[in-house]
Amino acid sequence: NLPPLVHRRYSVRYAPGTAVLPRGYGTEPSILWDPNNAGQSLDDVAERDGPWYPRCWPEMSAAEMRQLGGLVKDKMSVAQERRKEKLKEMRP
Repeated sequence: NLPPLVHRRYSVRYAPGTAVLPRGYGTEPSILWDPNNAGQSLDDVAERDGPWYPRCWPEMSAAEMRQLGGLVKDKMSVAQERRKEKLKEMRP
């Protein structure tokens, strides 16, 4: 029996919102969507670009929950295509 859909997600943020995304070459979906997210904190990315790293403690954010559908529909598919391209570049 699967948990309710509202509690399943591709990523759970186990890092504090002050954690900073890496710069440089990589396959992080939020950076593939917008390279300007590199070097930004998780909180800054979430505020500016949507809930790439949904908060799960002390409670889930209702605002982020409302935005998840749009993130998956509009941004994640683009990031996944860009990831495929990056992985092809990385092959020997």
